[in-house]
Amino acid sequence: KYVKDYNYIANTFGISDGLKLVGASEEEGKGKAGMAAVRGGSSSGTEIDMNASFMIEGVRKTALQESFKNGKSKIIDGKPITEQMKAQNVALMEKRLAELNNLKVGDKVKVQSGDKKETLEVEIIGIYETNEQAMGQQAPPIMDPANKLYMPHSTMKKLEVDQGISSVQVVYFLNDPQY
Repeated sequence: KYVKDYNYIANTFGISDGLKLVGASEEEGKGKAGMAAVRGGSSSGTEIDMNASFMIEGVRKTALQESFKNGKSKIIDGKPITEQMKAQNVALMEKRLAELNNLKVGDKVKVQSGDKKETLEVEIIGIYETNEQAMGQQAPPIMDPANKLYMPHSTMKKLEVDQGISSVQVVYFLNDPQY
């Protein structure tokens, strides 16, 4: 009776399987050059190619995601992710990434998990536009908001590298915030 709605948000990274990333040079997109980072708390941490990878944000509802609530991001074609899409292999793609790859709503793309052990084919159900900017002038493609895909949380979990150690942020929207 106190909670109006809720959203959960988790992030992982994916590797483009044939996608060109916004801001990546030809060499970087092929994984030949660039920066790498290690993810994971153990010695078996997964190396992330910052130039051939992109962020995937798993959500329950994109309408409740901060960027969409504050107007920095908006859906310009197709539909948002809703709680009814649980476990469906669907995604929202940013307009610049879609244009760079000549993709539209209804097209399917392949996304690999960061450790390349899983490949998932997802249908683009919506195109969104964001005015969020990458941090810094020389930010690698993984840090560019244009290279972020949104998926249902349960779909994103199929692509998690270190399953079981990811963090999930839960946001509650209250009927009366004073309680």
